Amino acid sequence: MNYKIKIEGQTIPIPAEIGSSDEQIRATLSQYFEGIKNAKIERTVQVNGDILVDVCKQAGTKGAT
Repeated sequence: MNYKIKIEGQTIPIPAEIGSSDEQIRATLSQYFEGIKNAKIERTVQVNGDILVDVCKQAGTKGAT
């Protein structure tokens, strides 16, 4: 099975060891996308058996101490 991440209108193929773990996804994408720490992550199995990982960035709290 193949994993693909969908983020900010881009679809990126990724290895299964990254796509199967929310923590790995956050760690990998944090290098390239700001605000990924609070992202909502959902997985959907496609008709062809691929897994689409939809990453929706969420607004964090501002001014919190």
